[in-house]
Amino acid sequence: MNIDQSKVNRNLLNEVSLPQCPRFRAEAENIVAMTERIPPFNYNSAGEFQKIVIVEYWLFYDNLESAFTQYPKLHRRIVFKSWFMKATPPENIRRACQWLVENGVITLQPTVREKALARAGEIRGEFAGED
Repeated sequence: MNIDQSKVNRNLLNEVSLPQCPRFRAEAENIVAMTERIPPFNYNSAGEFQKIVIVEYWLFYDNLESAFTQYPKLHRRIVFKSWFMKATPPENIRRACQWLVENGVITLQPTVREKALARAGEIRGEFAGED
């Protein structure tokens, strides 16, 4: 995964800004900033890439780990449910991630990108055939 820095605006504090992102802008900006701070990761599909970004986002911005260490005596299900209700919705992160990829801000690994484009073409073909 690579970030196209020419598509990313930054302020004097080097904070990421994506004014062209119409929805889920905060999440998209956070994803770009986060990917510059975490170690690179491997993924085999666009869906797997999005899932990893969701988990990393939760760890980085929504304090997923601290939820479990903060209340060690409570049942994990209760802790997770309470944390999850306050966390950034996974769909917001997924859609921000999708926007970043579709607009070339994030470039996926070539093999993953080729698979995703082929699958998108198949889906479009399936919908075009419907009446």
